[in-house]
Amino acid sequence: MRCGVFDNVLARDVLIEPSGQYRSGVFTRDGVIEDSLLRRHYGVFVAARKDPPPDKVNHGPPGTFIFGGYLQTHYGHFLLETLNMAWALRKHAHLPIVWIPMKGVTQWLDWQLEILDLIGISRHRHVLNCGDTHYERMLVAQPGYEIQRTFHPAHEAALGQVVPKPTVAGKRLWLSRGGSSGSRGGMVNEDALEAQLESHGWQIFIPEKQTVVRHLEEISSAEIVSGIAGSAFHSVLLLDHVKTVLMPVFARIPKNENFMTIQHRKGFKQVRVDLPPSALEVVKKGKWHGADSVRLLTPDLVLDPLLHAQELVS
Repeated sequence: MRCGVFDNVLARDVLIEPSGQYRSGVFTRDGVIEDSLLRRHYGVFVAARKDPPPDKVNHGPPGTFIFGGYLQTHYGHFLLETLNMAWALRKHAHLPIVWIPMKGVTQWLDWQLEILDLIGISRHRHVLNCGDTHYERMLVAQPGYEIQRTFHPAHEAALGQVVPKPTVAGKRLWLSRGGSSGSRGGMVNEDALEAQLESHGWQIFIPEKQTVVRHLEEISSAEIVSGIAGSAFHSVLLLDHVKTVLMPVFARIPKNENFMTIQHRKGFKQVRVDLPPSALEVVKKGKWHGADSVRLLTPDLVLDPLLHAQELVS
């Protein structure tokens, strides 16, 4: 994988255009460094800024830095996108890391620092870019993960640093969304489903109420992990191998290739559980292509296909 070295660069703040397009990037005198942009399967999510920089810019400390990427607070996007250059950050462990925060991000969260510690990226290396800032020299690496498209082997090895716990025979774990804040992907009546699952021997786990380490211990020690498909499943990226069978339940998002991309690269068993449309009735329509809608969950319509899938893998 490539990693370029560039002299006299300008790291620019994130700008959001009225159209909703995000713009930022790291620039030389010749223009934007393409690997500093953030791409997804549908195009460029963070594109190059087109406006000229201000007459006076900030000046970073002297020396050589490495570009880390864009600091996001959403758990899944942090794992998949903020850390998409982790392979290079580990390789060049002596260099301080410049991160460009997304709009509204002003500091690191505890769980983010915990993840960085787990994958061997020292929390003492981080520099949050504040304003358009000039740096003498910067390494900019090829991203190791692109949403719903690519996952490079070197990047998989860089993220997968945590040894899984021994499997507990018969342990089946449901990843509850009960600890989610805000309305994105909100579910009404999930507690009724969880009560039925417990009566069938499932354990209920709320990731948001635990440390990342505890989350990894719980999922890696289970024979089967299920839940409404979401970011909590992507935590397996941090395991050096996966013994657990994952059974994501798809209803909120009709198709999310990230689940397949991660499965294929890490080589674990995954059984997709598709719900009928009637299992989740939209009771409050959201803006983000429906992803932030609130849905009323019908427990019986989830339980039956889930238990059927469980029989297939047991």
